[in-house]
Amino acid sequence: MSGKPEGLGVYPGTSLSEIVLRQNDLSLVFILPSVNPPKVHGTISIGVRGEWELRGKDGTVLDCAKDHRSGKETQIRRLIGRTVVKANLTPPMYYQFIFDDGIEFHMLPDE
Repeated sequence: MSGKPEGLGVYPGTSLSEIVLRQNDLSLVFILPSVNPPKVHGTISIGVRGEWELRGKDGTVLDCAKDHRSGKETQIRRLIGRTVVKANLTPPMYYQFIFDDGIEFHMLPDE
């Protein structure tokens, strides 16, 4: 499914404004594009518990939950300010956001 995943609210044109990293999870805060400027933009926050990956244009894993828990320097901050160009949701709980620079965020289902 592309476009707006059902019940998620993140769709092309939505930009990532904030990432909150915690020990066992993270939150992504997106700003919704304003339809009638200068209206105030709305936000959507998505909590991510479990495994996630940040992949480059070539599919290489740039960052992941395991790296974060091991203390490696995180690369996910590269997404701040980027705009979603495609969003996918595949059951049971697989999210994929593709950003304007080609980097992809994948939230992986629990095993």
